[in-house]
Amino acid sequence: MLKCHSLTFSYNVSGTTQTFNCPECRTRTRVPLRGCSGFRDNVYLQELLDLQKQLPQQKYGQYFCENHMQPYLLFCEEPDCQLQMCAQCSVQHHQGHNLVDIENKASVIKQDLKGMKRDTKEIERIWNLHDVK
Repeated sequence: MLKCHSLTFSYNVSGTTQTFNCPECRTRTRVPLRGCSGFRDNVYLQELLDLQKQLPQQKYGQYFCENHMQPYLLFCEEPDCQLQMCAQCSVQHHQGHNLVDIENKASVIKQDLKGMKRDTKEIERIWNLHDVK
């Protein structure tokens, strides 16, 4: 569980008493003798995190695995797959497949697209030359 007041704050040291303003309720609060671990659990923040886990696509979009809440790190180059995946999916469903680093795959795709764009511009240029005559 998350501890209440576990957000970053600055101490106001006066003698041996350490106090700060709570970032949630703004009440002047003393730091427990055990430090941040002495604060009670913050149920509100925990509920927000639980809601976030239930709606992964709204926050993370296409960069995180829906099943494991892990970032996509690999791309399967098998003709029947052609999928991005997290490390856990690669172990569970893609053993023996040709897997590549997703950043490298993205770079290759970007270069391919630049080449296609260049070719398209050349084709348009040639096409326009024929239309003028």
